[in-house]
Amino acid sequence: DYQGVKQERQKKRARRGKDEEVMQLLVDQLSLDDKEYATLVRAATDKKKISTLVMPADLDTFLARYHGLLLINLESIKKNDRLRRRKAAIKRNAAKKMKSKKLQQREKNPKSA
Repeated sequence: DYQGVKQERQKKRARRGKDEEVMQLLVDQLSLDDKEYATLVRAATDKKKISTLVMPADLDTFLARYHGLLLINLESIKKNDRLRRRKAAIKRNAAKKMKSKKLQQREKNPKSA
């Protein structure tokens, strides 16, 4: 039903406009001093997007926690990559052994023509 889809899109656009207005107000409130500004941090996955404003006073704490989060996730990526490589090497070795066994069997039992 096209009309329902169109109405949903209009609602999303309206919400997006309100969110941008609210975000601009927050930035204006947090950036009263010309020397200090709030930092906008955005993150996205396949299904969800998030954003947050970090105050200059809280930036060190935020960065420390974010660094820890990155380290944890990067370690799991490295482990998965190592496992993938190891499994591929095992498959290659198994294929080589099978080929060499077949060649040995052919050499032992040559077909008579």
